[in-house]
Amino acid sequence: MRVPTCSRHFLAAVALVLVSTGARAGLSYTLTSRSEGEAGQGGYEMRLDVLVSGGAAKAVFTTPPPGMSAGSWLVTQDGGGKTLVVDPGAKTYSEFSAGQLQSDVAAMQKAMGPLKMRTENVKVEDLGEEDGGTIEGFPAKHHRFRVSYDRTMKLPMVKRSMHTVIEDELWTTSAVADAGTGIWKLPPPKVPDGEGAEDLAAAYGKAGGFLLKLSRKTSSTGGHGDRSSTETLAVTEVKKADVPPETFAIPAGFTETQGGMMRPQGGSQMPDLK
Repeated sequence: MRVPTCSRHFLAAVALVLVSTGARAGLSYTLTSRSEGEAGQGGYEMRLDVLVSGGAAKAVFTTPPPGMSAGSWLVTQDGGGKTLVVDPGAKTYSEFSAGQLQSDVAAMQKAMGPLKMRTENVKVEDLGEEDGGTIEGFPAKHHRFRVSYDRTMKLPMVKRSMHTVIEDELWTTSAVADAGTGIWKLPPPKVPDGEGAEDLAAAYGKAGGFLLKLSRKTSSTGGHGDRSSTETLAVTEVKKADVPPETFAIPAGFTETQGGMMRPQGGSQMPDLK
């Protein structure tokens, strides 16, 4: 069977791992992410059991997000630079894309025809860094950010606007050197139209290291009423582990598919102005 081009380098990396002998030192931990909103806005809960060794990691969905089946898993060999999502039920795998959501939003806006939406007054504030105490035995730094913007919708004879504020608190540690912990990170807030992307990258880039905990509160005013939501992420049950190299291999007989991309939950969504 011909191996699809997009996965040749990834599978080559797996082969290099497998030629080594014995288990490698690493970490195991549980990552839990939750989203809660006001009545009618829905929410989700997701849980991952993660094994990490160096730049390699495997994350199994024990409580999957919407649209995923329990037992599906992610695997990376380069700290999340290239990640595959594996469906053991279908015996398939595909490339994980964290940026697809923005493309979907842009396509949706284009399909709306005469509906015109504009993002204005984007502001990214770095509110500082302080000691974050100890989390799971690791010294932590506490970072705070605030992101705000206005979203305006224009139709013939109709104009509506909504003001959104996103407040983030992050706790990170530099005490974990394994780059594989980057397999899953709740991304910075996504401002519609890609506005403020450079400022967001610069601000959140300062909060490097292993993300141990996050709290994200989003509030929007205007439109047809006020609304709010909260997202959290927490790493627990961190333990040292001996990780066999085959942990990060794609099972024999699995085939690659296109378009079945898993997307992380989290990040600010386009406000509903209806």
